[in-house]
Amino acid sequence: CLSVCLSLSLSLSLPLSLPLSLSLSLSIPCYCFTVQGNVQMTVSVLLVLGEKGKDLIDPDIQEQWYLAYIDLLSRFKLYTVKAQVIKLCPLKAVHMLNLDSTTVATQCGMCSKSVMQKGSYCDRCHFIASTCGVCHQPVRGLYVWCQGCGHGGHVDHITDWFSQCNWCPEGCGHKCEFL
Repeated sequence: CLSVCLSLSLSLSLPLSLPLSLSLSLSIPCYCFTVQGNVQMTVSVLLVLGEKGKDLIDPDIQEQWYLAYIDLLSRFKLYTVKAQVIKLCPLKAVHMLNLDSTTVATQCGMCSKSVMQKGSYCDRCHFIASTCGVCHQPVRGLYVWCQGCGHGGHVDHITDWFSQCNWCPEGCGHKCEFL
């Protein structure tokens, strides 16, 4: 594999802004990892290099690698890691993905039907879709929740709760890190 990767790297036009030995020692592993199908390692190396890595490899190729890795993270539902990779990426085209709109889909706690309409009741089973974990009343306005356990409630109630305690108010046993 090393000979294939070395010939691949030498056939590419590597930038000479860095010393040649440094440029080769950093770009060859990136190309090797990609040839092996390990885009995660390639992107990890690029993230560690940050701004210094932008000139190391053609930005269009880097963008393809980042987008492939971001797609992979989405398929595995690793949305938090995906957001962090987008945030840390030095390429403007990739970094701009965080500026797209975000949609939060909720689902009923009883029947798991998606609840996309305004209102707090499930259309299928009429269960209250979003109740406050503190006062146990329906939340009709802004709703905050713990990403670890999914429980939440009214902003004021949850803020007050977590100022005194860091365990979930629903009693699920999760130690929430809201504040």
